[in-house]
Amino acid sequence: MGLDPREQAKKETGLLEIKKQAGLNNRIATVLYDLDDILLDLTPDVHQGFLEASISKLAPEAATKIATSGQLRKLSANYAKAISGVDRSYYMPAIANQVDTRVEV
Repeated sequence: MGLDPREQAKKETGLLEIKKQAGLNNRIATVLYDLDDILLDLTPDVHQGFLEASISKLAPEAATKIATSGQLRKLSANYAKAISGVDRSYYMPAIANQVDTRVEV
C-alpha cells in the first residue's frame, strides 16, 4: 500500500483496500488500532469496522471472545434490576445449606 492511509482513503476503492490490507498485515492493523479515527481522517464507524475486520481475520479467537464479552456486558445491565427484585426475606440460610445436600430420584 505505498500511500498514506488518509490519501488512500480518498480514492474510490481506497477504504476497501485499507480494510483488505489491515486483514492481511499485522503492522497495518496495529497502526489502525493505535491511531484515533480523527488522525486517520475516518469516521468512528468506519474505523471500528476496520478494527473488527482486522481482529476477525488476524485473531479469530480474540474476535469470538470480544463478541462474547459484549453479550455479557448487555446481560450484566439487567443484573441490578433482577437482584433488587428479590426480597431479602426469601433467603434463609438453613434452606440454602440444604440445597447442597438435595438428592433427586
